[in-house]
Amino acid sequence: MGTGIDKQVLQRPDLAFYEYCLVHFKLNRGIYNTIDQRLFDNGLVDIMDRRRAIIQFLEFAARDQGVSTGKFISFGRGKLANVLDSFLERTQQAV
Repeated sequence: MGTGIDKQVLQRPDLAFYEYCLVHFKLNRGIYNTIDQRLFDNGLVDIMDRRRAIIQFLEFAARDQGVSTGKFISFGRGKLANVLDSFLERTQQAV
């Protein structure tokens, strides 16, 4: 999984990486934890790969909602699961 994200961002401690997601995507901690767990459950065990995927997913979700970086991404009831499913289907097809 390649993305233009700075490798130093991916190597930050968990709280600092979450704060990066908060600043750039206005993502609350519960949604972040859900995304992280779901990616882990789908086979992304390596933390660096999973963090890259988190950023890629957030960029995907922002595009899906027509939201620019730094704006709030909204996941209504059931929407997070649907967007994650769509993202995982696309990334698995690309592999």
